[in-house]
Amino acid sequence: MGTIKTKYGSIVAVTITLNGLVSAGLAVSNAIDNSAQLLLDALVSITIADVVEAGNKLIEIFAVSSFDGITYSDSQTGNLPALIPIGELPVNGTGPWVSPVFSTRNAFLGMLPPYWKYVIRNNAGVTLAGAGNSLSYIETFNEIV
Repeated sequence: MGTIKTKYGSIVAVTITLNGLVSAGLAVSNAIDNSAQLLLDALVSITIADVVEAGNKLIEIFAVSSFDGITYSDSQTGNLPALIPIGELPVNGTGPWVSPVFSTRNAFLGMLPPYWKYVIRNNAGVTLAGAGNSLSYIETFNEIV
């Protein structure tokens, strides 16, 4: 009988427009299709280039989910109460800033949906830099060894 262990897969760059994201603006990623891959989790992290922050000095990571990849849990038009929070990145002092690794699965109460999108809210009080901002995740699976 084998032992079940976590196996890490590829680091995936998420397609999302973060460069030049205006203050209080939302950026929505392309859909992540988990319907066939069946990831255990997607550990997500965001990198924000140096800006002269003001206001709340925070970048917020959310998600929206879908059963079919067409209809998502939020209208994606700024309906903040419907977004599922994943994590926050304080942007105080001198950047660039790299967030801790956040579990996407935990945001969905322990199980990833078939499809999801990441939603980033710029709450730093200023427009993000025109380059150097990115979002990525590492795939995780169960493996029997």
